Amino acid sequence: VDIDLKDKKILVYASGSLSYVQPEHLTIFFNSVGKFRNLKILLLEGASESKGKPNEIKTSIYGSPFSYTHDYKWYAEKSGIETVKCEIIRPYYPYEDFPMHENTVHYFYYGKTK
Repeated sequence: VDIDLKDKKILVYASGSLSYVQPEHLTIFFNSVGKFRNLKILLLEGASESKGKPNEIKTSIYGSPFSYTHDYKWYAEKSGIETVKCEIIRPYYPYEDFPMHENTVHYFYYGKTK
């Protein structure tokens, strides 16, 4: 399907799904969406901070079966997407009160293209 998106506003939203994408495919995803003008991207993904703050690792870390902790800000900015807001949400903090969810965080990312 050939669709002209030149003057359209585009919103990409993902919640709880991109953590299952392999790093090499995440690079392809961000490089693809980063080419669109007037694009906004909102992500809310699960992550782990057991090996560092997810928004500072500048890579992906394999976690539990089939899932990764990705630094979405890093991937987005490498693809030319401007970061509007990036926040790590800790719903299970203090961790000693939630031992089943130790180091589990939510990674919120909001970015846009020009």
